[in-house]
Amino acid sequence: MENPPSVSNDDFHNFLSYNDVPGIIIPQKVCLDWERSQEPKDVRSFATFYTHETTGVALSAGPGATLGVSLAEALKFDRELMRWKKERSEPSLDSLERLRIKFVLKWPGCRYFEPYYTDFNPKGFWSAARLAHETAKVVGKFYKVFASRVDVYSPEPDWTPARIPFNKLYLLELRQVSERVFQPVLYYDAN
Repeated sequence: MENPPSVSNDDFHNFLSYNDVPGIIIPQKVCLDWERSQEPKDVRSFATFYTHETTGVALSAGPGATLGVSLAEALKFDRELMRWKKERSEPSLDSLERLRIKFVLKWPGCRYFEPYYTDFNPKGFWSAARLAHETAKVVGKFYKVFASRVDVYSPEPDWTPARIPFNKLYLLELRQVSERVFQPVLYYDAN
């Protein structure tokens, strides 16, 4: 599958570091850190997500891991899988301890960056499964209000929820915009 050429433009996240993405990347403009100066900044990769055959979700490629986590499956995660456990600890998530975070989406053809705070208020650490679950919840909320967010002057009809069903979306990566603001990198399985 080919990713749309627009994803390599300067205004868009650069996804060229991925070989063999098992779907088509949703091209999103880079979210600026609006909490400060609105100046473009280097948005860094915070975590790459993998589905793991035994642990469910992992942030590192290893035996039994495949790139991406299904958002539909992440919504079904049970509490035990999402609970942070020392033996499943991901050191890269330590900086999120006790932080309530926000996700932003800039869906093709929509007017604005859509901010969504998580409903989850951690009393300790975040787990990879909890991050995937909360991302799935905010993307689901966005899908429910999609029609009211479309830019009537320049819509993108190929990127509507009717054309890209939620159950075909996968979380590939979280990009960090600021200390507690993240932009999910999503792809969809067009098969």
